[in-house]
Amino acid sequence: QVRKQFRLLQWYVEKRLPLQALLLAREWTISALCLLAGYDDYLERAHRQDVEGQLGAMIGYGERPGLDQPIAAYVPDAKKLADFWSRLTEYRNDLAHVQMRKNFLNSGTLENFALNDLPPTLQALFPSFCQ
Repeated sequence: QVRKQFRLLQWYVEKRLPLQALLLAREWTISALCLLAGYDDYLERAHRQDVEGQLGAMIGYGERPGLDQPIAAYVPDAKKLADFWSRLTEYRNDLAHVQMRKNFLNSGTLENFALNDLPPTLQALFPSFCQ
């Protein structure tokens, strides 16, 4: 299912649908990490919250911030995952709040990230799910 979702994400990119691509990429990243961490039921809320909490800690949030979260063991580059998650979270939040924030991002930045950075970054971080 996760591989099919990645193909859907690629389709969104090909059709130039950055909003859909960004929203799917955020949830897809959590799903992929759940599976890699051994959570077979990757839709279970508690599992997703655990992974999301670790991702948040990797970008400086939570009780024990740092790149040394257990999920970091499942990707080739923990720093790249943290940087990607930070950008993805910021961009997704900007979209979810329909750019009604003081420091909203311009649409070109969001579109460029969604259409040019999402697939290759996900492929680099999760090669087993992006085939």
